[in-house]
Amino acid sequence: MKAAVVECPGVLKIKDISEPAVGEHDLLVKVRTASICNATDNHIYNGTFRGGHDFYPQVLGHEVHGEVIACGPGVRDAPLGQRVVFYTDRGGFCEYTTLDTTSLPWARIPDSLSAEESPLCEMFHGALLHTVYPSGLQAGEKVAVIGQGPLGLVVTQCLKATAPCTVGAVDFQAFRLAKAKELGADQTYCRAELSASEIVSRMTDEMGPVDLAVVCTDTNQSADEDVYEFAIRLLRPRGRLTGLTVAVKGAGHRVSVGRLFEKHILMRRRLQDVYSTNPSEKVAQERVVFQRGVDWVAQGKINLRAMITHRLRLAEVGHGLELCRSKPGETIKVVLDIPG
Repeated sequence: MKAAVVECPGVLKIKDISEPAVGEHDLLVKVRTASICNATDNHIYNGTFRGGHDFYPQVLGHEVHGEVIACGPGVRDAPLGQRVVFYTDRGGFCEYTTLDTTSLPWARIPDSLSAEESPLCEMFHGALLHTVYPSGLQAGEKVAVIGQGPLGLVVTQCLKATAPCTVGAVDFQAFRLAKAKELGADQTYCRAELSASEIVSRMTDEMGPVDLAVVCTDTNQSADEDVYEFAIRLLRPRGRLTGLTVAVKGAGHRVSVGRLFEKHILMRRRLQDVYSTNPSEKVAQERVVFQRGVDWVAQGKINLRAMITHRLRLAEVGHGLELCRSKPGETIKVVLDIPG
Protein backbone atom coordinates (compact mmCIF):
# COMPACT_ATOMS: atom_id res chain seq x y z
CA MET A 1 0.00 0.00 0.00
CA LYS A 2 1.04 3.64 -0.47
CA ALA A 3 2.18 5.48 2.67
CA ALA A 4 3.95 8.68 3.67
CA VAL A 5 6.97 7.49 5.64
CA VAL A 6 9.41 9.63 7.62
CA GLU A 7 12.53 7.52 7.26
CA CYS A 8 14.59 9.80 9.48
CA PRO A 9 14.27 13.45 10.52
CA GLY A 10 13.91 15.59 7.41
CA VAL A 11 13.43 12.67 5.01
CA LEU A 12 9.83 12.01 3.91
CA LYS A 13 8.96 9.57 1.13
CA ILE A 14 5.78 8.24 -0.47
CA LYS A 15 6.50 4.54 -0.81
CA ASP A 16 4.94 1.08 -0.92
CA ILE A 17 4.84 -0.77 2.40
CA SER A 18 3.06 -3.89 3.65
CA GLU A 19 -0.55 -3.67 4.75
CA PRO A 20 -0.94 -3.89 8.55
CA ALA A 21 -1.83 -7.14 10.29
CA VAL A 22 -5.08 -7.18 12.27
CA GLY A 23 -4.72 -7.96 15.97
CA GLU A 24 -7.34 -9.55 18.19
CA HIS A 25 -8.79 -6.21 19.33
CA ASP A 26 -8.03 -4.18 16.21
CA LEU A 27 -10.12 -2.39 13.66
CA LEU A 28 -8.73 -2.49 10.12
CA VAL A 29 -9.63 0.77 8.40
CA LYS A 30 -9.48 1.78 4.74
CA VAL A 31 -8.34 5.38 5.12
CA ARG A 32 -10.40 7.80 3.02
CA THR A 33 -9.11 11.15 4.26
CA ALA A 34 -6.64 12.30 6.87
CA SER A 35 -5.61 15.73 8.13
CA ILE A 36 -2.24 17.15 9.04
CA CYS A 37 -1.62 17.97 12.69
CA ASN A 38 0.25 21.25 12.29
CA ALA A 39 2.42 20.73 15.36
CA THR A 40 2.89 16.99 15.97
CA ASP A 41 3.41 15.95 12.34
CA ASN A 42 5.99 18.68 11.81
CA HIS A 43 7.80 17.84 15.04
CA ILE A 44 7.97 14.19 13.94
CA TYR A 45 9.26 15.24 10.53
CA ASN A 46 11.85 17.57 12.10
CA GLY A 47 12.93 15.05 14.75
CA THR A 48 11.90 17.34 17.62
CA PHE A 49 9.03 15.27 19.03
CA ARG A 50 9.53 13.75 22.49
CA GLY A 51 7.52 10.68 23.46
CA GLY A 52 5.36 8.09 21.69
CA HIS A 53 6.21 9.18 18.14
CA ASP A 54 9.95 9.47 18.82
CA PHE A 55 11.15 6.68 16.47
CA TYR A 56 12.08 6.16 12.82
CA PRO A 57 11.08 5.10 10.27
CA GLN A 58 7.38 5.68 10.84
CA VAL A 59 4.22 6.27 8.85
CA LEU A 60 3.27 9.90 9.45
CA GLY A 61 -0.18 11.11 10.49
CA HIS A 62 -2.70 10.33 13.21
CA GLU A 63 -5.90 12.25 12.33
CA VAL A 64 -7.73 9.47 10.48
CA HIS A 65 -11.14 8.97 8.86
CA GLY A 66 -12.10 5.86 6.96
CA GLU A 67 -14.24 2.76 6.60
CA VAL A 68 -13.89 -0.27 8.85
CA ILE A 69 -13.32 -3.26 6.55
CA ALA A 70 -12.34 -5.90 9.13
CA CYS A 71 -12.30 -6.44 12.89
CA GLY A 72 -10.30 -8.68 15.17
CA PRO A 73 -12.24 -11.46 16.93
CA GLY A 74 -12.07 -9.66 20.27
CA VAL A 75 -13.68 -6.39 19.14
CA ARG A 76 -16.96 -5.57 20.83
CA ASP A 77 -19.61 -3.38 19.19
CA ALA A 78 -17.75 -3.83 15.91
CA PRO A 79 -18.55 -1.02 13.43
CA LEU A 80 -17.90 -3.17 10.36
CA GLY A 81 -18.68 -1.32 7.14
CA GLN A 82 -19.12 2.01 8.93
CA ARG A 83 -17.16 5.24 8.71
CA VAL A 84 -15.16 6.09 11.82
CA VAL A 85 -12.68 8.67 13.08
CA PHE A 86 -9.92 8.17 15.61
CA TYR A 87 -6.41 8.98 16.76
CA THR A 88 -3.85 6.32 15.91
CA ASP A 89 -0.21 5.96 16.88
CA ARG A 90 0.28 3.50 14.01
CA GLY A 91 0.28 6.03 11.17
CA GLY A 92 -2.57 7.59 9.23
CA PHE A 93 -1.15 8.87 5.93
CA CYS A 94 -1.53 5.48 4.27
CA GLU A 95 -4.14 3.38 2.51
CA TYR A 96 -4.88 1.11 5.49
CA THR A 97 -4.28 1.45 9.20
CA THR A 98 -5.38 -0.24 12.42
CA LEU A 99 -6.65 0.83 15.83
CA ASP A 100 -6.32 -1.11 19.09
CA THR A 101 -9.81 -0.68 20.57
CA THR A 102 -8.62 -1.63 24.07
CA SER A 103 -6.40 1.41 24.36
CA LEU A 104 -7.87 4.19 22.20
CA PRO A 105 -11.44 5.36 21.48
CA TRP A 106 -13.14 5.79 18.12
CA ALA A 107 -16.35 7.50 17.02
CA ARG A 108 -18.88 6.80 14.29
CA ILE A 109 -19.18 9.39 11.52
CA PRO A 110 -22.80 10.32 10.71
CA ASP A 111 -23.80 10.19 7.03
CA SER A 112 -24.28 13.97 7.02
CA LEU A 113 -20.56 14.66 7.54
CA SER A 114 -18.40 14.98 4.45
CA ALA A 115 -15.16 13.08 3.91
CA GLU A 116 -13.10 16.27 4.05
CA GLU A 117 -14.34 17.48 7.45
CA SER A 118 -14.47 14.03 9.07
CA PRO A 119 -10.73 13.61 9.88
CA LEU A 120 -10.79 16.94 11.73
CA CYS A 121 -13.12 15.27 14.25
CA GLU A 122 -10.00 13.49 15.56
CA MET A 123 -9.13 16.75 17.32
CA PHE A 124 -11.92 16.09 19.82
CA HIS A 125 -9.53 13.49 21.26
CA GLY A 126 -7.33 16.31 22.55
CA ALA A 127 -9.64 19.32 22.61
CA LEU A 128 -12.65 17.68 24.26
CA LEU A 129 -11.62 14.40 25.93
CA HIS A 130 -8.38 15.72 27.40
CA THR A 131 -9.11 19.42 27.79
CA VAL A 132 -12.64 20.86 27.87
CA TYR A 133 -14.46 17.87 29.36
CA PRO A 134 -12.12 17.58 32.41
CA SER A 135 -12.02 21.38 32.91
CA GLY A 136 -15.12 21.55 35.09
CA LEU A 137 -16.61 24.33 32.95
CA GLN A 138 -19.71 25.90 34.50
CA ALA A 139 -22.37 28.07 32.88
CA GLY A 140 -21.53 31.75 32.98
CA GLU A 141 -17.78 31.33 33.41
CA LYS A 142 -15.15 33.48 31.70
CA VAL A 143 -12.52 31.54 29.74
CA ALA A 144 -9.23 32.59 28.15
CA VAL A 145 -8.03 30.36 25.30
CA ILE A 146 -4.36 30.99 24.55
CA GLY A 147 -3.53 29.92 21.01
CA GLN A 148 -6.01 29.78 18.13
CA GLY A 149 -4.39 27.24 15.89
CA PRO A 150 -6.48 24.17 15.01
CA LEU A 151 -6.61 22.86 18.60
CA GLY A 152 -7.46 26.25 20.05
CA LEU A 153 -10.23 26.82 17.52
CA VAL A 154 -11.79 23.45 18.37
CA VAL A 155 -11.41 24.13 22.11
CA THR A 156 -13.15 27.50 21.67
CA GLN A 157 -16.08 25.78 19.95
CA CYS A 158 -16.22 22.91 22.47
CA LEU A 159 -16.42 25.40 25.33
CA LYS A 160 -19.38 27.12 23.69
CA ALA A 161 -21.09 23.78 22.98
CA THR A 162 -20.55 22.56 26.55
CA ALA A 163 -22.04 25.48 28.50
CA PRO A 164 -22.96 29.16 28.07
CA CYS A 165 -19.68 30.98 28.70
CA THR A 166 -17.63 33.99 27.61
CA VAL A 167 -14.48 33.17 25.63
CA GLY A 168 -11.52 35.46 25.07
CA ALA A 169 -9.17 34.18 22.35
CA VAL A 170 -5.45 35.08 22.20
CA ASP A 171 -3.07 34.52 19.28
CA PHE A 172 -0.28 36.17 17.30
CA GLN A 173 -2.07 35.77 13.94
CA ALA A 174 -4.90 38.17 13.03
CA PHE A 175 -6.12 35.59 10.47
CA ARG A 176 -6.67 32.98 13.17
CA LEU A 177 -8.26 35.47 15.54
CA ALA A 178 -10.76 36.44 12.85
CA LYS A 179 -11.56 32.75 12.45
CA ALA A 180 -11.97 32.43 16.24
CA LYS A 181 -14.46 35.29 16.19
CA GLU A 182 -16.35 33.61 13.34
CA LEU A 183 -16.49 30.36 15.30
CA GLY A 184 -17.80 31.81 18.55
CA ALA A 185 -15.11 33.69 20.50
CA ASP A 186 -16.60 36.73 22.25
CA GLN A 187 -13.38 38.75 22.41
CA THR A 188 -10.05 38.46 20.59
CA TYR A 189 -6.61 39.75 21.56
CA CYS A 190 -3.66 39.89 19.18
CA ARG A 191 -0.38 39.19 20.98
CA ALA A 192 1.54 40.68 18.03
CA GLU A 193 -0.10 44.06 18.74
CA LEU A 194 -0.57 44.01 22.52
CA SER A 195 1.81 43.21 25.36
CA ALA A 196 0.93 40.50 27.84
CA SER A 197 0.14 43.15 30.45
CA GLU A 198 -2.16 44.99 28.04
CA ILE A 199 -4.06 41.80 27.28
CA VAL A 200 -4.45 41.00 30.96
CA SER A 201 -5.84 44.47 31.58
CA ARG A 202 -8.15 44.52 28.55
CA MET A 203 -9.50 41.02 29.06
CA THR A 204 -10.29 41.74 32.70
CA ASP A 205 -12.03 45.01 31.78
CA GLU A 206 -13.98 43.56 28.87
CA MET A 207 -14.87 40.10 30.20
CA GLY A 208 -14.45 40.27 33.95
CA PRO A 209 -12.28 38.00 36.12
CA VAL A 210 -11.14 34.90 34.20
CA ASP A 211 -12.23 31.60 35.76
CA LEU A 212 -10.49 29.18 33.40
CA ALA A 213 -7.40 29.51 31.20
CA VAL A 214 -6.76 26.95 28.45
CA VAL A 215 -3.28 26.80 26.92
CA CYS A 216 -3.41 25.54 23.32
CA THR A 217 0.12 26.03 22.04
CA ASP A 218 3.17 23.79 22.07
CA THR A 219 5.90 26.42 22.33
CA ASN A 220 6.43 29.92 23.66
CA GLN A 221 5.93 32.56 20.98
CA SER A 222 7.21 35.49 23.02
CA ALA A 223 10.60 35.93 24.63
CA ASP A 224 9.26 38.23 27.35
CA GLU A 225 6.41 36.12 28.72
CA ASP A 226 6.16 32.38 29.31
CA VAL A 227 2.81 31.10 28.01
CA TYR A 228 1.91 29.46 31.33
CA GLU A 229 3.04 32.47 33.34
CA PHE A 230 0.81 34.56 31.07
CA ALA A 231 -2.11 32.19 31.74
CA ILE A 232 -1.60 32.48 35.49
CA ARG A 233 -1.58 36.27 35.25
CA LEU A 234 -4.88 36.18 33.38
CA LEU A 235 -6.61 34.03 35.99
CA ARG A 236 -8.52 35.30 39.00
CA PRO A 237 -7.55 33.98 42.46
CA ARG A 238 -8.67 30.33 42.73
CA GLY A 239 -8.98 30.12 38.96
CA ARG A 240 -8.33 26.93 36.97
CA LEU A 241 -5.61 26.17 34.44
CA THR A 242 -5.71 23.46 31.80
CA GLY A 243 -4.66 22.81 28.24
CA LEU A 244 -2.99 20.40 25.88
CA THR A 245 0.47 20.89 24.44
CA VAL A 246 2.71 18.84 22.18
CA ALA A 247 5.71 17.08 23.71
CA VAL A 248 8.63 18.91 22.10
CA LYS A 249 12.29 18.09 22.74
CA GLY A 250 14.12 20.86 24.54
CA ALA A 251 10.97 22.82 25.38
CA GLY A 252 10.77 24.27 28.87
CA HIS A 253 8.63 26.77 30.74
CA ARG A 254 9.49 29.48 33.25
CA VAL A 255 6.59 29.38 35.68
CA SER A 256 6.51 31.15 39.03
CA VAL A 257 5.44 28.51 41.53
CA GLY A 258 5.01 31.28 44.08
CA ARG A 259 2.37 32.97 41.95
CA LEU A 260 0.54 29.66 41.53
CA PHE A 261 0.44 29.28 45.31
CA GLU A 262 -0.44 32.91 45.98
CA LYS A 263 -3.43 32.78 43.64
CA HIS A 264 -4.41 29.22 44.69
CA ILE A 265 -4.57 28.12 41.05
CA LEU A 266 -6.11 24.70 40.47
CA MET A 267 -4.66 22.51 37.71
CA ARG A 268 -7.50 20.73 35.89
CA ARG A 269 -5.45 18.20 33.94
CA ARG A 270 -5.74 15.08 36.15
CA LEU A 271 -7.62 12.74 33.82
CA GLN A 272 -7.79 10.03 36.49
CA ASP A 273 -10.15 12.35 38.40
CA VAL A 274 -12.53 12.23 35.42
CA TYR A 275 -12.11 8.82 33.79
CA SER A 276 -11.86 5.37 35.34
CA THR A 277 -8.43 3.91 36.12
CA ASN A 278 -9.71 0.61 34.67
CA PRO A 279 -8.44 0.61 31.05
CA SER A 280 -11.56 -0.89 29.44
CA GLU A 281 -13.91 1.36 31.42
CA LYS A 282 -11.77 4.38 30.57
CA VAL A 283 -11.88 3.70 26.81
CA ALA A 284 -15.66 3.18 27.00
CA GLN A 285 -16.08 6.53 28.79
CA GLU A 286 -13.84 8.27 26.27
CA ARG A 287 -15.85 6.86 23.38
CA VAL A 288 -19.00 8.47 24.78
CA VAL A 289 -17.33 11.89 25.05
CA PHE A 290 -15.62 11.51 21.66
CA GLN A 291 -18.94 10.66 20.00
CA ARG A 292 -20.53 13.69 21.65
CA GLY A 293 -18.07 15.97 19.86
CA VAL A 294 -18.70 14.32 16.49
CA ASP A 295 -22.45 14.61 17.02
CA TRP A 296 -22.04 18.33 17.77
CA VAL A 297 -20.59 18.73 14.27
CA ALA A 298 -23.56 16.89 12.74
CA GLN A 299 -25.93 19.09 14.78
CA GLY A 300 -24.27 22.29 13.58
CA LYS A 301 -22.94 23.25 17.02
CA ILE A 302 -19.32 23.01 15.84
CA ASN A 303 -18.03 24.04 12.41
CA LEU A 304 -14.97 22.11 11.31
CA ARG A 305 -15.39 22.78 7.60
CA ALA A 306 -14.62 26.47 8.19
CA MET A 307 -11.17 25.51 9.47
CA ILE A 308 -10.08 23.75 6.25
CA THR A 309 -7.78 25.99 4.25
CA HIS A 310 -6.09 23.48 1.95
CA ARG A 311 -7.06 20.21 0.26
CA LEU A 312 -4.19 18.10 -1.11
CA ARG A 313 -3.36 14.62 -2.33
CA LEU A 314 -1.26 12.16 -0.34
CA ALA A 315 1.65 12.79 -2.71
CA GLU A 316 1.57 16.47 -1.67
CA VAL A 317 1.95 15.85 2.07
CA GLY A 318 5.39 17.49 2.12
CA HIS A 319 3.88 20.68 0.73
CA GLY A 320 1.16 20.49 3.36
CA LEU A 321 3.71 20.25 6.16
CA GLU A 322 5.55 23.26 4.74
CA LEU A 323 2.32 25.29 4.63
CA CYS A 324 1.74 24.57 8.33
CA ARG A 325 5.33 25.55 9.20
CA SER A 326 5.84 28.66 7.13
CA LYS A 327 2.39 30.13 6.47
CA PRO A 328 0.48 30.21 9.77
CA GLY A 329 -1.16 33.44 8.63
CA GLU A 330 -3.09 31.57 5.95
CA THR A 331 -3.04 27.90 6.97
CA ILE A 332 -5.26 26.27 9.58
CA LYS A 333 -6.07 22.70 8.51
CA VAL A 334 -4.75 20.72 5.55
CA VAL A 335 -6.83 17.70 4.49
CA LEU A 336 -5.26 14.87 2.49
CA ASP A 337 -7.19 12.65 0.10
CA ILE A 338 -5.86 9.11 0.44
CA PRO A 339 -5.91 7.07 -2.82
CA GLY A 340 -6.97 3.48 -3.31
